[in-house]
Amino acid sequence: MERQIHLQNQMRERQMAMQVAKTREMLFWIGSFYILATFAMISRYRKTKNSSTLAPIVPFSFFIAYQADLAYGSKLTRIKNEAENILEYETQLIHLPNGVPTAQSIDQARQRQHEEQRIRKVHELYI
Repeated sequence: MERQIHLQNQMRERQMAMQVAKTREMLFWIGSFYILATFAMISRYRKTKNSSTLAPIVPFSFFIAYQADLAYGSKLTRIKNEAENILEYETQLIHLPNGVPTAQSIDQARQRQHEEQRIRKVHELYI
């Protein structure tokens, strides 16, 4: 049992590492787009003197900051801490509807499904 727990934890850690690596790679591409788009907006502003051409810089900046914090900052630590707080102080948020499935409820659901399939086959024969 302990070995299985360690295996699951290693798999979880590898998945998290892949997510962080994916975020870092995405940040590289989005950051490049952000720089090019910002230069294009500034260039357009200089030609037209229309300040609304600079408006997209603000939401883009927030998006880039969020991605950078997720990829290289402490966002994952803050998310982990918030998850721990939820598990400790707000457990009502994570309870499953109708509680945790039992072996009996799973067997009953499987039996109902089997019965429905049998009825469907019989119904198809007569149609």
